[in-house]
Amino acid sequence: MKLCVLAFVATVVFSSCPTSWSHYKDKCFFLSRDNETFADSLKLCEVIGRQYGRSASLATVDDAKTQQFLTDLMIKINSIGMYIGLNDLVTEGTFHWVANGKQATYFNWGPTQPNNRGGNENCVAMRVDPVIGFNYSWTDGPCTVPTTYICEMVWTHYKDKCFFLSRDNETFADSLKLCEVIGRQYGRSASLATVDDAKTQQFLANLMIKINSIGMYIGLNDLVTEGEFHWIANGKQATYFNWGPTQPNNRGGNENCVAMS
Repeated sequence: MKLCVLAFVATVVFSSCPTSWSHYKDKCFFLSRDNETFADSLKLCEVIGRQYGRSASLATVDDAKTQQFLTDLMIKINSIGMYIGLNDLVTEGTFHWVANGKQATYFNWGPTQPNNRGGNENCVAMRVDPVIGFNYSWTDGPCTVPTTYICEMVWTHYKDKCFFLSRDNETFADSLKLCEVIGRQYGRSASLATVDDAKTQQFLANLMIKINSIGMYIGLNDLVTEGEFHWIANGKQATYFNWGPTQPNNRGGNENCVAMS
């Protein structure tokens, strides 16, 4: 019997973030009360993300509305300073976000910032200090100074669902199990993706292009009756298809699971 292993696309109906996380746009934010260096803060965000089966990093604050949203969260917990994911560790004075590597175009610097005082201030935090004019504005500081920090996690949202593209290669059965595990972490149902119209197909195709994927399981199969394809998430027989040339062909008599490639 032929055993295929592929990466996979998970989908979950997603209306809120995990406990202790706050939802804004397509992200969930977590404000840690622990004081860590910039490097350790980044590592801990990544560890937390893996616990939810997705990527996490220090927060990207790339517009004024996100800045205000995080400011409001910091006010609620009486925070006076938190690392965000901005730094100029590679080139002094050129600031990039750690989550996506992009050079920053939006800034909310406090008075006289950034000043690279002492020649070693390369990591950025949001800070409040009314005496010197900091109102949750940004300051550069030494990356080794322990500070609380803000993590972000991203799911890709489309219509009423969020999609997660796994980089791990699994069998169809194990892919389904892992999707379900991810869903249980949020107290909701998750499954392999249902692609039931051309717009969803194009949306997922664009995501796969972004990560250079050559093939991913979706939730379509004809395991029960050869030639009758059903979606595993809802049991419905498929009416939309986007088959490649000569597909489906059930080559070898045991091709029952569907992937985008």
